This record gives sequence, C-alpha cells and structure tokens, in this order.
Amino acid sequence: MVLTALDDGELIHKLYRIRGKGRNDWSCEAMWNSFIASFLFEHETVESLLRELCRNKQLRTLCGFEPKAVKQKDGSIKIYVAPSASAYSKFLKNLMSCQEKLEEMFTGLVLYMYRNLEHFGEILMVDGKAIQSFGTKASKNQKSGGRGEHEADWCQKQYSTSGPNGESVIKTKKWFGFRLHLIADATYEIPVAFTVTKA
Repeated sequence: MVLTALDDGELIHKLYRIRGKGRNDWSCEAMWNSFIASFLFEHETVESLLRELCRNKQLRTLCGFEPKAVKQKDGSIKIYVAPSASAYSKFLKNLMSCQEKLEEMFTGLVLYMYRNLEHFGEILMVDGKAIQSFGTKASKNQKSGGRGEHEADWCQKQYSTSGPNGESVIKTKKWFGFRLHLIADATYEIPVAFTVTKA
C-alpha cells in the first residue's frame, strides 16, 4: 500500500539518468522500494536491511529483486539474491543527489491530504527529535567523503525531574548528530512540514 501511494516515477527516471551506463545489476525500482521498506520495518542500518533481504524472500519479491546468476573465475555459478553493501552505498549516494525530487514527493503527499482529509491542517503541533549520528565526532579529514561525518554537531539538552525525596534534579543529555524539526497535523498525526539541522 505504501509503495503504490508514492508518486515516485520522476524520481526513478532521475535515478536511472544518474546511473547512466554504469552497472545495472539491480533495478532502481527495487533499490528504492527496499529503501522505503527499511523505514517501515525499522532497520537502522544498511547491513540490517541487507541481512533481512537475504533472508526474506517475500520482502525481496515485494521490492522487486530478482536473483542474479554470476559466473565465477573458477567457472562455477554463484547466485546473488540481494545487493552488496557497496552497491547499496552507490545507490544511496545517487539518491542523496535527488533531494529536490524527494521534497516534491513529500509536498505532493501533503497537498493530497489537504484535498482529501476533512479538517486536515486546521490544528497543528510542533515538535523536535534528536537524531544521533553514527559518527562520534566531526571528521577533520575532508578526503574521507561519505565515511566521515562532516555535517553533524554536538548538542546538550537540560531538563528537570523529581528525585526520590521530591527534590528537583537537573539532568543533562548530550548527543552528536542532528535535530529534526517537525510540524504535523494534530488530528491525523501526519507530517505537514519538516527541516533537519545540525544538533
């Protein structure tokens, strides 16, 4: 249902244009569908998603992955059922260059909600969420590319709570990463607008 609701035709065409004449072991549709599935099934890392794809034939079928038979140097045939980590990294790099198309898709879905859900957008709520980076600090090596964290920052949040004797206790939470700022419809709990900043 989620995959059929996404108006992703232009995005897929752009991904194919970016790929050009490069390797086409796995279709852009299947890679994109698996990317969406990673959020639906709460896979926090690419490695976790790829393990699930190797294990779960039904998920592979839903995403559109077809087994690949590859002849090895010794003449034997090896069957691959899911993309490698390096293939997925290349896909994610291409997807990151499609930010404008992704935002257009989001806006299109929000406009659909305004047209089809009664009272959508009348009562809004604002919230924020900490998003921790997998990195532990900013990379000083500018040549590290995607392997280094160049965009995150440190953040510290303080809040008060009650101690065992009723006294006020100040707790401090510190993290390295980003912050999601979200506006959502309070009735349907559906996002209306968002931005991501350094923590």
